[in-house]
This record gives sequence, C-alpha cells and structure tokens, in this order.
Amino acid sequence: MPLRWKVLTDHLGYKLEPKNLADTRWSVHAQVISALKEGYDQLDEALQEIANDLQQKPSTRHEAENLSGTLSIWDTPLLKELWNQILHRINSVNKCLQDASLDLSATSYLLNSLVGYFKSLRERFTAILLDTNNISQKERKDPSRGSCRHQG
Repeated sequence: MPLRWKVLTDHLGYKLEPKNLADTRWSVHAQVISALKEGYDQLDEALQEIANDLQQKPSTRHEAENLSGTLSIWDTPLLKELWNQILHRINSVNKCLQDASLDLSATSYLLNSLVGYFKSLRERFTAILLDTNNISQKERKDPSRGSCRHQG
C-alpha cells in the first residue's frame, strides 16, 4: 500500500473508503461522492499532510497541494451536494429496476419519478446554491482550516 493511500485512509478512518472511478456502476459513483461529502475535512487534512511530507516525491506533493486547493474553491460544496443528491437518487432507482419481479407499470413509475426528481432539483437549484454558498463561506472563515485559499 503506497504511503499516500495509508495517510488518506488514516485520516478518513472507518467513515467511508474512497473508491476508484474506473468502475462505472452508479453505486460506486454514489459512494465516491458520499465519501467526498462526508469526509471533506479529513480528505483535505490528508492532502495537506502529503503536500508537507518531504518523504513524498515532489510531483506527489505538488499534486496533493493542487487537489487541496481545488477542494477549497467556492463551487466544490455545491458540486458535492448536487452530485451527492443526483447519484444517490439514480442509484436508488437503479437498484429497484434490477428487481426481476418488477412489472412494466412499476418500471414506468420509477422512471417518471426520476424525471420528476430532476425537474424539482432544477427548481430547487437556487436554494441549494444559497445553502452551499453559506457552508462554503463558513469553511473559508474557519481558522482551523488554515489559510483562506482560492476565495476569489
């Protein structure tokens, strides 16, 4: 196990294990976004530790620093929240659709409910944006998060 993977799993603990996105199943994508959403602070701490570790290769340290900076950009909380909601819903419907006993009317209902969900998400976008913007501002002002990166 590479040292940087150990640092990451040590910081995330037993919350959620990050997954490789090479797997194209909806459930894996939903787990990845959920891990990012739930372990955001721990992930940033792990990236900072890797970036400051002189035993790491310079390219690894640079990549960790860039990823940490990317997490601090204002739209990351919005994207985390939106994709978490979207992928969670798609994954739930997908699991239901895999039931061999599901009839055509239930299938139609599930797909129509998914379309309705996306329409409602579009209508709630402004509220989600305002809510995540408030979270993002708190994260940037929190002195325990270190320097205020990428606020502009």
